Amino acid sequence: MNLIRLIVVFLVVWIIIRMLRNYLAKKTVAKQPPAQIDTMVKCKVCDLHIPEQEAIRCGDDYYCCQEHKQLNEP
Repeated sequence: MNLIRLIVVFLVVWIIIRMLRNYLAKKTVAKQPPAQIDTMVKCKVCDLHIPEQEAIRCGDDYYCCQEHKQLNEP
């Protein structure tokens, strides 16, 4: 009977420790600032969506690479 009590007490302590670890892990993850979402633009030639910072801009048009920009140059 004493062995069963010891096992039950051990399981209860183990469950409490796991719950505390999960609670603390969620708390630290929640404190992280949200990731910045870049504005996506569409390539005029192939319709590929890429971040605005990576796109090549020519006037009001965006291109995914230099070759596509050259295709539409007069």
